[in-house]
Amino acid sequence: MDGLASTQLGGTADIVSQIVSYLPQSSLFATLQVSKSFFHASVPHLYHTLTIKHDFKNIFTGATRPDNLTFDTPSNDDQTQPLNEINKNSLLRYIKRVDVFVHSTHECPFVLQYIQPLPNLEVVHLARGPRGKGFGFPCEAETCQFINKVCVNAKKAIIRQLDFTPLSSYKSLKTVVLKLRICELPIWYGQGLIDYGEYHMSKSEISLPHSVKKLDMVWWDADHKYRLDSYEAQEEGSRYWHGGRDSGMRTMKGCTYCDQSGCRQYSPHVGIQIPAMVECFAQDFKLDQIRLWNVGGSIPRPQWGEEEFAVEELKEMIVKSFSVGRQKKSTLLTNSESDSEDMMTFHSGLEYLSYGLENDEIDQGEWQYWEDRYQPSFKLQELREQVSKLITLENIGYPTSSNCKDDMKHWSKDDCWAYLARHQEKQRKEEETEARMRIRDKAEARQESEEEHDIDDYSDVEVQEV
Repeated sequence: MDGLASTQLGGTADIVSQIVSYLPQSSLFATLQVSKSFFHASVPHLYHTLTIKHDFKNIFTGATRPDNLTFDTPSNDDQTQPLNEINKNSLLRYIKRVDVFVHSTHECPFVLQYIQPLPNLEVVHLARGPRGKGFGFPCEAETCQFINKVCVNAKKAIIRQLDFTPLSSYKSLKTVVLKLRICELPIWYGQGLIDYGEYHMSKSEISLPHSVKKLDMVWWDADHKYRLDSYEAQEEGSRYWHGGRDSGMRTMKGCTYCDQSGCRQYSPHVGIQIPAMVECFAQDFKLDQIRLWNVGGSIPRPQWGEEEFAVEELKEMIVKSFSVGRQKKSTLLTNSESDSEDMMTFHSGLEYLSYGLENDEIDQGEWQYWEDRYQPSFKLQELREQVSKLITLENIGYPTSSNCKDDMKHWSKDDCWAYLARHQEKQRKEEETEARMRIRDKAEARQESEEEHDIDDYSDVEVQEV
């Protein structure tokens, strides 16, 4: 009966698939060789998600052009044929998601061999990422052949830059998720709050395929501390985020403003920039829905400029700007403003935390930001409480995002430890200063006492001589 039960279990595809879904990648290679049923149950999990990054293992070895047939390869496209189910082209059809991190030009999979467009790809994530020493020339997303030729069938794209050029050939794309920091806004050429027309953005950079119907704009990491796409560069000038004018190796953030004069030292403030950018989008995009996430929770107060805008005021400005953009695009919209309100919605950061995890839009590097802000650990809460007892509105100095005690509620573990270290160093210096002053006071008192004693002795001698 045991043998019969195991046979029945092994022959039940759904159960086997559920079991192997919990196995690590290394174990899935072994289950492929157990039997035909285990092979079919394991392959979808093994090939579901593909990660392209520096020094990655090339899984495309063996991929061929569709017309590159051999005597052992059937000439039809029926992937259910026995000889077709184990060739590399057939296995690649199981790939549903691709995460493309920064990689060098000689590591690009399409450079190594020809790869057909992935037929069943659902999500492509242009993840960027840091570049270490000796990296070489990066394969930029705008020119990467793997992104522009192999991933073109994706239905959803997660992108971390405002340049949408890499998505221009994605004719099946339906949804775009834009992950953006405030300091990654485009360079501003405008002259004021009213003159949005001076906000110049290249049409080729902000154009989305007409198949895109939904855009999610996720604002996050205003302090630009998490998931840094950093690299080192050697040039001369003061446009680097570390500052200084001497030449040498500099750590760059790959950011519009941080690599120039600092995240919060640009002008004008976001109350002008975000509505102006949305207006530019409205003039080009053909969308049915726009969702803005974490708008109020990702903008530190100093970035609002001299005038104080409430979050609800900023939202109204964004909707109005979108309406203006659509009016400029077409005179056929008779009720543009109400139409904009219906298609544009705002959601909190806490809502996105739940939604992003459910839809696999938050990767490991980004997760720390959302956890620190909306699901802090007990240890982090204790650290914040410890800092809260020490900090005051007068001496707050880290981080520099706000002179408000409420901002401390969103500090990360590193922020808290950094402040405690600064506080301890300040206390140590104060104690050393007090100790030196006490020693100096004692020395001065001793010296005064000795001088008085010498005067008394001299007076006694004079009296004796008289």
